Amino acid sequence: VVRVQFILEGQGRFTVTAPEGVGVVSGKDVSVVSGQVQVNAVEGGVVLERLSFFSRLVYSEVEKLKSFATTIDRVAERVTERVKRSYRTVEELDRVQARQIDMTADQVMSLRAGNAVVTAEKLVKIDGEQIHVG
Repeated sequence: VVRVQFILEGQGRFTVTAPEGVGVVSGKDVSVVSGQVQVNAVEGGVVLERLSFFSRLVYSEVEKLKSFATTIDRVAERVTERVKRSYRTVEELDRVQARQIDMTADQVMSLRAGNAVVTAEKLVKIDGEQIHVG
């Protein structure tokens, strides 16, 4: 016995319940228009060939996030990150092109390479209480 229940409540609320699940299938569009949408589930999945998304604000709380992509292109006016620790591994080229770069370390800054080249068109300045070369 399959029991499907359709309820039209007094204030115009429409509810569909079924003990084994509810499916919606359409050969064309399915549209949901509402003042608020909520989805609650223990597990979920979404498979889309293309996704367009627009929002004025996205707020998320994620305990663990894993992302795998072939290409990520990001365009932003400002990006701010605050992290306790940051680790990054780049297998090939890591390139930064900027008008100005400012790096500050409260304790130690260490740069290591097989070969290091510092080139400036006008001035190279090394300033410290002690300078050791060699």
